[in-house]
Amino acid sequence: MKKIIILLTLIVFISSAFAQEEVTETAPVTKLQEKVVNKKGQNILPEAGDLAVGIDMVPFLNYLGNFANNSVNNSYNGNFLATPNTLFAKYFLDQDLAIRGRVMIMSNNFQNKQYVVDDAALYNDPNSNDRVVDVMQTVSHDYMIGAGIEKRRGKGRLRGFFAGEINLMFGADKTMYTYGNNYSELNQDPTVYNFGTNDLGADRLVENNDGTYFGVGLGAYLGVEYFIMPNICLGSEVGWQINYTENTQETSIIETWNGNEAEEITTLDSPGNANFNYGFNNPTASLYIMFHF
Repeated sequence: MKKIIILLTLIVFISSAFAQEEVTETAPVTKLQEKVVNKKGQNILPEAGDLAVGIDMVPFLNYLGNFANNSVNNSYNGNFLATPNTLFAKYFLDQDLAIRGRVMIMSNNFQNKQYVVDDAALYNDPNSNDRVVDVMQTVSHDYMIGAGIEKRRGKGRLRGFFAGEINLMFGADKTMYTYGNNYSELNQDPTVYNFGTNDLGADRLVENNDGTYFGVGLGAYLGVEYFIMPNICLGSEVGWQINYTENTQETSIIETWNGNEAEEITTLDSPGNANFNYGFNNPTASLYIMFHF
């Protein structure tokens, strides 16, 4: 209920702020088109050739909710087309017809560094406090590109739309480990920091490769937009999607002492898998603001 009140308050505040801009509507240009201008004669609705970009309103709602009750735990569960870190845009072929597109590029390279005992220094001096560093490095990449068509209709500032899209997805994940203590004749079981799954007793994990994934998705969307001022609108939409993804095989590299020297062994963890799913991709609805140029 608190989220709904905040959302309604936001909409009422914005609408009131621009209420002085009265709308003048002329006779329809076509069956679905009309001219909507403010008192200054500025067009309120987008026209052919306009480009629009959207911004997710969820972070703003979270901040507003946290500010209202001095908390950091409020959150609005909707998201912008259920795909964070996405650039979303529209190009209008006409007032009631637009091309939709989106691009998502997200990469992460995280290093977790931890001290462990320096085995060589401790061997030479039992009182040594020397340390070496073990590192876990996680690298992930996620990419998506999508395109579609959007049909619009409505009266005045309020516009409804339905749209179809196709999306292509690609990604990869890998975790790598480097160790400060090396295998040797004198140290056949070197000390390692246990990051969770890397310490295998006398053996240790060097790399875990989750492989890559490829996917394709088809989506249908219904939404509504309200133009609060010329070429700026608040909107929300829900979507139904069909997605298919395939993952390549997963492998691991394990380092061990074979009796004479350190050796790396590659193991197959999974032959890969496929996933097919469908359903509403954002049943809580998205909330966004769009700017038209």
